[in-house]
Amino acid sequence: MKIIAYLDIGKVQDFNYDFSIFPKIRENYINSISHEGRKKQSYFVFKLLIKILDKYFTDYNINSLKVLDGKWFFEKGPFFSFSHSNNIVAVAVSDDGPCVVDVEACSDKLLPFKKLNKDVNSSKDELAIFWTERECRVKENSINNHINIALFDVFNNKYILSYGFVSNDNIKFYNACI
Repeated sequence: MKIIAYLDIGKVQDFNYDFSIFPKIRENYINSISHEGRKKQSYFVFKLLIKILDKYFTDYNINSLKVLDGKWFFEKGPFFSFSHSNNIVAVAVSDDGPCVVDVEACSDKLLPFKKLNKDVNSSKDELAIFWTERECRVKENSINNHINIALFDVFNNKYILSYGFVSNDNIKFYNACI
């Protein structure tokens, strides 16, 4: 069976930086990040992407990785999207067309975004849903009608995951490390 889309979630853990499998462009980007927490998340999310690609999407060239206006992509596919919040990272990959993912902790840091949408209840959960859907639409506007929502808990912390694929057929959804 052809895998059209793969979605995975992982938890950032302690590790030593090993850039041996990373393209230089991503290594340089990660090393330019001064905030250690964000640096770890950026490293781990890309390592998870490579793990998924190596297992399910073997026909890709890691050295064709590009970045344009903050959006990372391969010249000839597959399509991918990644996100991180606190110590959680999420990756979506598709060989069928654009995909998008955004993950957000349900926390007080979202309260200022209530002013962006007066219809949103002030609960952290609803604000996280609003924010992740909005982020998905900003990242990839071709998927507007295909945004899905998932709520999950990690060590008693709630997270909202929004994701979308051009085709919602044959999506493989995995919760790794949760």
